[in-house]
Amino acid sequence: MAIFLSLAVVTTVTFAVNASSIAAGGGIAVKLPNNWTMPQLQCPSCPGYVSAINEAGVAHSSVSLSLNPGGLGPQWIGAEVLSGKLLTGGATVQFVFNGVRTQWELASGLPFQIMSKGDSQGGFGQIKTLPQVNVVATASFLSHGKT
Repeated sequence: MAIFLSLAVVTTVTFAVNASSIAAGGGIAVKLPNNWTMPQLQCPSCPGYVSAINEAGVAHSSVSLSLNPGGLGPQWIGAEVLSGKLLTGGATVQFVFNGVRTQWELASGLPFQIMSKGDSQGGFGQIKTLPQVNVVATASFLSHGKT
């Protein structure tokens, strides 16, 4: 039996730069799963608002967020490295998706697509290992609202 949920949650995707750096004009792109709230950058109190934070948990000063980076599509959000900035190996960019409506099937692996590019030349390339969200409901959650 499939049980579909639609929960408004805060979801964080953390991207850690590998040994290579990401130079100005390069960046990271994250695609929310299909049927989730469309990401947006205009209204912090509205569903789907996305922000980028650094290792210290404050607004990231080395990247600028955009929707549909490189024409990848409507569920994609990008973090482009700003002119004069560099993300060195080990640096992180945390994408914080606020009030996202997650529509998923319980206990199924749900992949996020993530791409990156090292500089302003060329397009985005798929990362080697995609993270997954696995949803496990507790007994109290499953019985909530049942009589």
